[in-house]
Amino acid sequence: MNQPNTILFLVNPFAGTGNAPNAANYAINIMQQNGYDTELLVSKDLGDLSKFPLLFKLEKICKIAVVGGDGTMFEVVNAIMQNQQWLKIPIVAFPCGTGNSFNHDIDCLSVKKATILLLNGKVKLLDLAEVKTNGKTYWSFNSVGCGMVANTNKLAEKLRWLGSYRYIIASLLAIIS
Repeated sequence: MNQPNTILFLVNPFAGTGNAPNAANYAINIMQQNGYDTELLVSKDLGDLSKFPLLFKLEKICKIAVVGGDGTMFEVVNAIMQNQQWLKIPIVAFPCGTGNSFNHDIDCLSVKKATILLLNGKVKLLDLAEVKTNGKTYWSFNSVGCGMVANTNKLAEKLRWLGSYRYIIASLLAIIS
């Protein structure tokens, strides 16, 4: 059986400053120049990327590029945990979100560096935390927040139009309240 040679790009055009489509195009061109086939799924709405296991054949995919922010990565990780045979496929997170907390943690803060990792990076295992709340199960790859942190994030999501300042303003409003 042939080794899979396709990199699946999961792209959130709403992440961060909207740079994800450009970042994906940059990386796709480099992957194709290096002999990889590519598939692309661009989100049109929240939850679209979580459908990728139903839309693509596992046996054709060799790597996954998650092009967005922490929320995009959260969506993809949780989709994988619902369909765990996808766990064997390496993932590279591209820093195209507002805060890119996960990319800070793994020291991958540029699209160029993420592209290099996608092309020839070493696989590293990542711990996940299972969180059960209100009858639902979620998987965290980065951090778990509750109380004021969770409330701040919910408020920051409503203030997305403020860009990266939304977290500062949401934090101040949470402290004041």
